[in-house]
Formats: sequence, C-alpha cells, structure tokens
Amino acid sequence: MQTGVGESLVQNLAGERSSITIRPRYLSPKQAAMYLGISVFSIYRLVERRAIPFVPLYPSGSARKPMKRPSVRFDIEALDSWMKKQTVKPAAAYVDERTTNE
Repeated sequence: MQTGVGESLVQNLAGERSSITIRPRYLSPKQAAMYLGISVFSIYRLVERRAIPFVPLYPSGSARKPMKRPSVRFDIEALDSWMKKQTVKPAAAYVDERTTNE
C-alpha cells in the first residue's frame, strides 16, 4: 500500500507490516511531477531550461552525449525550497476593485 509520493510501508523480518514509512530524499521525474502537481512534460521542460533544481545521473562514459530525455533525480528538500522562492507574495497596497464603493 502506497502512502504518498515515494513513501512505502516497511515489512519486518516476520513479514508483518510496520507503521514506519520511508520517504526517499530523491524523486524520479514522475514522482517529482506528482509531488509538485504538474506534468512530467513540464518537469523535463523545466530541466531543459535549468529552471528547477535537479541532480543529473550520467551513465558511465556518457556525460558528453546528448540524450533525448536526461536521467535526473530531484532532491525533495531543494524542490520545497524552490517552491517557496516561486511563491508570489501579495502587495500590501492591493485593493480589490470588486469591494470598493465608488
């Protein structure tokens, strides 16, 4: 039974399920897309533009070869930090035109 993005229940040696969950630090592109609520295509587009923090995974000897879709992982803590930086704060002087009585 999956409990969330990348989380799983652990089985002990007797085969009983434990309530301890393991949450991996690094996510695949599909897991990162689910975590952020965007499409996998958008994840790869952000990677291509270097607009999102990621860890490239190069197979041995292929660091210079261009790939169609790079093999990457995403640090969940870096994604959280990136999302906080992307948050738009409301302007203090914002006035909602619908509520003004003119």
